[in-house]
Amino acid sequence: MGDWLKGKVAVVTGSGQGIGRAIAMGFAAEGALVVTNNREPRASGGDAASVAREINAAEGRAIPFFGDVARFDVAGKLVQTAVDKFGRIDILVNNAPCAPLRRSGR
Repeated sequence: MGDWLKGKVAVVTGSGQGIGRAIAMGFAAEGALVVTNNREPRASGGDAASVAREINAAEGRAIPFFGDVARFDVAGKLVQTAVDKFGRIDILVNNAPCAPLRRSGR
């Protein structure tokens, strides 16, 4: 583990797999406390809990948060979870994919 981000708190949305997972793992490797996120548990290919477990097993600190951060109330709960657990947020990476906009037909 490095210490470039030691003690910083990072929230990474869409971090259950792919690029988001790599970002969360990289932050943790540099000493950040990480909140991982994806929409729901047991997603195909990995989820926030599996990434948090991997970070913790590597002597980092991470917690998972499940929810669709495209919803304002859910995003607020994600922020509150980070603040409640780690005291603040220093880094926010919004990597979660957005649902396509639907045309109203007008």
